[in-house]
This record gives sequence, C-alpha cells and structure tokens, in this order.
Amino acid sequence: MVLLQLLRPLPNANITFSFPRLPQSNAPQLTWPAGGQASLAADGYGILALHGNQQPLATASIAKVITALCVLEKHPINGMSRDLL
Repeated sequence: MVLLQLLRPLPNANITFSFPRLPQSNAPQLTWPAGGQASLAADGYGILALHGNQQPLATASIAKVITALCVLEKHPINGMSRDLL
C-alpha cells in the first residue's frame, strides 16, 4: 500500500493568487473651513475628499529659513554683516 502511494502520479497543481479587497468607503462628510484648500487621503484608498479650488500655491517653510540662518551663522558669506541677520 505504501509503495502504491509513492509510485502513483501526482495530480496537477492549480495555483491561484488572490488579494483581499479593501472595503469600499463612502466620501466622508467633513466640516471644512470657509477659506483655503485641503484634501484627505488614506493609504490604499487614495484621495477621499477635496476642499477648495486645488490650485498650487507658493508656501514658505520656516524650517528652511531657520536652516538657512544656521548655515549662514556658521559659514557667513564674505562681506555680509551679522547685523543683517
């Protein structure tokens, strides 16, 4: 009996791949401020909600300004007075 099991042909393997589906979501009902623009996104879902006209705007970064001031303090530009900073 054991010899019969060892010598019999193996059945063809059927392999299928399936990925779990993410649950569908409804657009959230949010209270947005009267002005400005914003968006809400989640990993795996993409953008869930938008507010405002979604136009690119120039923004200033205080971190960039502070970094520039620290670098200039350590490595001043020739002829630049520290009083100007």
